[in-house]
Amino acid sequence: MIYLAQNVLSSATLLGSLLAHTARSETSLCESAEKFLCAETETSLFVGSGGRRGLRLEVERVCQIAPTLTLTPELKANLHSKNNIQTGIGSGLSELEIGLRLAYQATPAFSPYVGIAWGKPYGKTSDFARAEGEHGGNAQFLMGFSLEL
Repeated sequence: MIYLAQNVLSSATLLGSLLAHTARSETSLCESAEKFLCAETETSLFVGSGGRRGLRLEVERVCQIAPTLTLTPELKANLHSKNNIQTGIGSGLSELEIGLRLAYQATPAFSPYVGIAWGKPYGKTSDFARAEGEHGGNAQFLMGFSLEL
């Protein structure tokens, strides 16, 4: 009987130790995932006449790849509730833009960067653009700097 109690106690201690280790591993995994998935988001809501509404979603994630180099992928999406022929914007997903920017931190306040951005209209917005003689998408090469004051 005493031996059985010791066995159960040892098993419970071992199980408790395994659960504690598993909990620590899951916490570490969650903390790592949180750091990895941490992204800056911006949401803008637009309200116009005639019940027109628009939503702009922007997501970017700054990845530190070296002490002075950062790589920033970006995603921007524009959505609209109604067609607007005057501005050439269609309902639903109207435009999607994907970009990538590489920055070098020359000083704590000054960072030059280069990058590329690709954008494409979708749905009715794409139809309006083709009717105006515009092409379906474009790529832009970016060059600039950020200055923190």
